[in-house]
Amino acid sequence: MRHLSHAFRLLALAGLLVFPQRTAANSGPGISARVLEHRVEARSLGLFRERQGAFAPAPLLDKAAHSPQAPLKVWVFFTDKGLGTRSDLDQALDTFRSGLIPEARERRRALGPDLGADFTDVPVYSGYVGALRAAGFQVHRASRWINAASITIPGARLGELESMPFVRYVEPVLQKHAPIPDVEQGQRMGSRPGETAPYDAAVACTTAAGDSVEAWFYGPSYNQLGQIQALQLHRLGYSGAGVRVMVLDTGFLKTHPAFAKAHLVAEWDFINEDGNTSNEGGENGGQDDHGTGTWGVAGGYAPGGLIGPAFAADFVLAKTEDVTQEVHAEEDNYVAALEWADALGVSVTTASLAYFTFDSGGSYTFPQLDGDTAVITKAVDLAAAKGIACVNAMGNSGPSPSSLESPADADSVIAVGAVDTCAVIANFSSRGPTADSRIKPEIVARGLNTYWAKANTLNYGPASGTSLSTPLIGGLVALLKEAHPTWSGYQIRAALMATGTLSGSPNNTYGWGVAQGLNAMNSGGGTQPPRMTLPFKLLAPAMGTFTNDITPSLRWTESKAVIPGDHATYRIILDDDATFASPETVQAGIDTTYTFPIALPPATVHWWKVEAVGNLGYVRRSMNTHYFVIDGTVAVNPPETVTPRFLLGRPAPNPTRGVTRFAVRAPEGSPVAVEVLSVSGRLIKRFDLTGDGVEHVVSWDGTDAQGVRVPAGMYFYHLAGVAGIPARKIMLIGG
Repeated sequence: MRHLSHAFRLLALAGLLVFPQRTAANSGPGISARVLEHRVEARSLGLFRERQGAFAPAPLLDKAAHSPQAPLKVWVFFTDKGLGTRSDLDQALDTFRSGLIPEARERRRALGPDLGADFTDVPVYSGYVGALRAAGFQVHRASRWINAASITIPGARLGELESMPFVRYVEPVLQKHAPIPDVEQGQRMGSRPGETAPYDAAVACTTAAGDSVEAWFYGPSYNQLGQIQALQLHRLGYSGAGVRVMVLDTGFLKTHPAFAKAHLVAEWDFINEDGNTSNEGGENGGQDDHGTGTWGVAGGYAPGGLIGPAFAADFVLAKTEDVTQEVHAEEDNYVAALEWADALGVSVTTASLAYFTFDSGGSYTFPQLDGDTAVITKAVDLAAAKGIACVNAMGNSGPSPSSLESPADADSVIAVGAVDTCAVIANFSSRGPTADSRIKPEIVARGLNTYWAKANTLNYGPASGTSLSTPLIGGLVALLKEAHPTWSGYQIRAALMATGTLSGSPNNTYGWGVAQGLNAMNSGGGTQPPRMTLPFKLLAPAMGTFTNDITPSLRWTESKAVIPGDHATYRIILDDDATFASPETVQAGIDTTYTFPIALPPATVHWWKVEAVGNLGYVRRSMNTHYFVIDGTVAVNPPETVTPRFLLGRPAPNPTRGVTRFAVRAPEGSPVAVEVLSVSGRLIKRFDLTGDGVEHVVSWDGTDAQGVRVPAGMYFYHLAGVAGIPARKIMLIGG
């Protein structure tokens, strides 16, 4: 069908268009009288397809004959969706459009005034699903896009299934062979995840370093992002903010430090059918390893450890693979996840998965890698027709020609191969062409010694495979979608291919070459300014400074706004620990300098960082974190003399969950006030005393002047108007 236009071919794949075929019986149990009544008009409208003569492929028939009682998992494709008239179709499409959430409506707006709604958006006819259940078949999922349901039946009942009048044909559900790290080259099935050689072994080919602050911020991510020009897009302020990205994988350790700042909008476990994509009781301990790693590559945010291209994107997580089985996951999970992505308004999907082997033991033949055969390939093409940019791994079956795996053979997918730091193809990276002689992959990225998030150690390390190069491109695609919100998946794919390093001479090893994100963004007009302020860094005090100044000034560079009229305001985050476990926030306004209004405690480490908040609400964090220490020999209490002087004692207990107490002394007749302040200098509570030369104990119960308990955090108390007596710190903790 390659002579058909792409849109026409998609409708044919989905069962919308009618092609002359041998007619089978059109009546029988499971079909309502209403559907039979409109069958003639349905044919004329392209809403009904005739039953096929050959219902099931030979490998499935062989397995059914050899093991008649063994369960078979199959796709059942239906003849129609229970629609008989144009009015039926129009009403169904109106219902679909009215139910779209705003994010889905916005993405589909580029598809036309009808939001691109068509026959594939209409649900599977419930009467057919009900008939399958009534026959005793176990129904797993129904797919509206491909008008089919996945079910499990005994092999002996395959003929009974085929005899149902609404069954067009049957296919086996395929199982997945995921491209995973440390593959054995030339093998269709990869080994278990593992680590490879040290990061950036080919140091001569690393991207030219920026300044030391930027290099520290990106850490080992610096070169893998620089190779595809993601760094350049970050410098312009793009981060994936506002773009919905779905990651399809094995599961995800959401508590990994790489995702502490992640914006997770939805998740679903398609294996256990629940809303938790993390490991659950009874699951293999390594279930979430692969997914945690790929999500980290695409969107991790751990300055100094791992930065993904789309670190500020809105993420949707789909757990689709079961690593406890020899064959890891099932194809219908992927299809279901894509349809869910459409409903959620997802604009980008990234999947480090590949499918090749039948559960019956057979395999695809090369002619079937034609972009039209595999169920999952059809689903990817349909997702692209809905405006979604679908990114998928080529597979780790190289270096042989035509070693790609589905759905990398899809016409509309962005299939990704793997290169090293020198942009040399990895030996394991699968190659094209497809069965119909199309060039594959579309693009390549770093997939050898690429840094990812490690679930088992809660840190970061190198791994290899097209599983790693794929989320790099997935994250890059999110940046392009942020810059060009009206671009469809087709347009993003075309921009990447037109600007790749081999765009003038593509081949079946590298495709169109290494992706060049900045060039792709600039290849089309109508760029939208990023939703964030530009990167900035801390200046002074320099890291590790010892100072005699008890009211130091902090300085940082401007986080310039990229949208006219959008100005950043700053807040300083303070703590006495590098983890910022109990931070205090100081609102610093629009200035890039802040001087503390009160004396800070000496001989204490003061960690600080800054956040810039733009008018649109996106928070950009400083690229570095500093600490300074006030010299312990300054601003201390003077030696005691015969004449009693002022005294401000240390608090106890400290930290405290409730009341803390400290000693105060003032010369006789001297009025004195003890003020409890926030770090920003805001007055929390005041205690007025008259000195008598004797120490008195002041108690503070963690409340303000109105008796309302203040939030946990760092507070100071000092003697108001008394010079030379340093303020002291109280840590108020929750609980």
